[in-house]
Amino acid sequence: MDSSATLYKLVQGYDVAVTSYTRDLNCLGSKGSEEDFLESNAYIKQIIGEQILRPQIVCMLYKTQIIKDNNLSFTLGCVRNEDAEFFIKYLANITKVHTCNYIGYYYRENEQSAVHKFNEKSLTFIEADRRISKYLQERNIYPSVNYIMSSSVQYFVYKCARQKNKDMYDLVHEKYDVRNEMKNMLRFPRKARVIIAYLYLLSGKKLFYKIMSLL
Repeated sequence: MDSSATLYKLVQGYDVAVTSYTRDLNCLGSKGSEEDFLESNAYIKQIIGEQILRPQIVCMLYKTQIIKDNNLSFTLGCVRNEDAEFFIKYLANITKVHTCNYIGYYYRENEQSAVHKFNEKSLTFIEADRRISKYLQERNIYPSVNYIMSSSVQYFVYKCARQKNKDMYDLVHEKYDVRNEMKNMLRFPRKARVIIAYLYLLSGKKLFYKIMSLL
């Protein structure tokens, strides 16, 4: 109830309200006082550049009229990253965002859950980012969009190699121009992402898999 009440209070006078979440159950309900008032386009850029923790859809309160006016919905058949596609498209159609570091949601990590296991349906994650990229580019919100999809391709290549999932690793390479996507990632704001891109480009597909699978 506290979480819902907090979101409702925050959204007054704004187009969306956003609170935080935690992976530490002991932190649930922490009532930080830090608030921020952002232009939605600036908030989108922070999310895409991984300069802030990506919000969880359950920690956001939307306005029904904005959803209806812009025909926003979840993409049929998309089983991964569908929430991010929805809320980023929502953000692209508003102007004001009100955030608060109140922790109203506990995100339970389970390495054995379906979300951590990769199969062909998991690639809907990458396709969601492809649609996000196109949507933002059409609205001239984020012209430098090359690494939106590139970041998800890199994520899959890295994770599949770490998990020794050779079939999915090869499938990603069949469906996407991984080398080109890694080149795009050389411009990514986070250094860790750039390092992974350099490692892949220097080592190549086979050696990168071998190195990552040994870690």
